[in-house]
Amino acid sequence: MNCAGRVNSSVASTFMDDLTNKIKLRAAKIGFDLVGVAPAEAIGDYSHYKQWIDNGFHADMAYMARNIEKRRDSRNLLATTQSVITVGLNYFTPDEDRVPPDWIISNYARNRDYHDIIQTMLEELSHYILELNAAAECKIYCDTGPVLERAIAMRGGLGWIGKNTCLINRKIGSYVFLGELLTSIKLYPDNPAKNYCGTCVKCIEVCPTQAITRPYQLDSGLCISYLTIEQKNELPESLRQGLGQHIFGCDLCQAVCPWNRRAPVTKFGDFHPMPGLMSRTLSDWLSLSEEDFKRLFHGTSIKRTKWHRFMRNVIIAAGNSANSAYIKQLLSLRKAGEALLLPHIDWSVKRLLSKS
Repeated sequence: MNCAGRVNSSVASTFMDDLTNKIKLRAAKIGFDLVGVAPAEAIGDYSHYKQWIDNGFHADMAYMARNIEKRRDSRNLLATTQSVITVGLNYFTPDEDRVPPDWIISNYARNRDYHDIIQTMLEELSHYILELNAAAECKIYCDTGPVLERAIAMRGGLGWIGKNTCLINRKIGSYVFLGELLTSIKLYPDNPAKNYCGTCVKCIEVCPTQAITRPYQLDSGLCISYLTIEQKNELPESLRQGLGQHIFGCDLCQAVCPWNRRAPVTKFGDFHPMPGLMSRTLSDWLSLSEEDFKRLFHGTSIKRTKWHRFMRNVIIAAGNSANSAYIKQLLSLRKAGEALLLPHIDWSVKRLLSKS
């Protein structure tokens, strides 16, 4: 009886391994650069996340504190979950000859919104799983629900969470979009990724607003990405200079990471900068109308910030430029009377006049 049990266990293990390999191969064929499997279990990083919320490091992103218990275990999202397929997609594109730039948009936001792309790819993978097992249950996430996606990706072997809190893969670095597919099928899990940050603290040292308060802990309220994307109100004067030329997002802590020295260029054309984007000047952005903003950034991640917040960031970049030629455009913008822009225009003009 024990012998039969061992045989049955071996057969089940072989079947599970074969099924896992089929799904991984299909994921690669669909276009994912990374794919791993994490078991459905309580997530060890939950306590760290809970403490991060309790410390208020999520700033005004109230949604991150909602449904917090659901983040503890993937089975809270799909009760029948036995495995979580975690996927990654490289989005890196080089800046090429834009040195030095007078404005900066984060690498990930220069073209089509990645949520739509990964969602479609995961749906294709879900359909394949249903072809293999019509009784399977699947649920898809791509930054769209209460999922600790980096912790799951680390558990599934995709990479480790670095000191800058980004997921880092030894082969392709940290310019990676993540997605998850919860399934009721039991798959062969991968080994968790090891941490290879070592003693390096380049990401901590480079941050101009000291948002990485200590290794593996980010205060969102100080982060340039949060300030230029999520913050809906006036930006604190004490942080404006630290924004430098960033008008949407920030890659500084990734750019200095040794694991990104040989970051491969993404194979997805949709992640390369949209035509004409990188040739624009800060003066062009200062002249951007609300109508042109909507047209230019339709279908991108930038559109959700809306024109007035985007222009707030552009105005601050102008103030940090030391180019007094922007004063005329800033004063012209002031005539529009947009409440959010006024204090930032006054700050930038005063700053430019003090340098002229």
